[in-house]
Amino acid sequence: MDHAATRLISTIATRRGMRLHQADCHLGYARLALAQGNKEEVRQHLSAARTLIALLQLRDIAEKDKTPFSIVSEMLDLRNRDLAEE
Repeated sequence: MDHAATRLISTIATRRGMRLHQADCHLGYARLALAQGNKEEVRQHLSAARTLIALLQLRDIAEKDKTPFSIVSEMLDLRNRDLAEE
């Protein structure tokens, strides 16, 4: 999958609130960056994928336990602000 196709899938997933698909897109970006030898970009996308998966797990825990809690996190890319506010 090329960079343009991965970006399109990521955009669609973001609009629809499909975090697991967004995590998969970040993994695709990481694979592309790895193939291009861009280690910093690999780290950024792997970090984003891990964060999205962790947020999904926390949301599942909160829904099952009916336990309200807040999450505080550092955001390196402000374009991800919408993800944090969902």
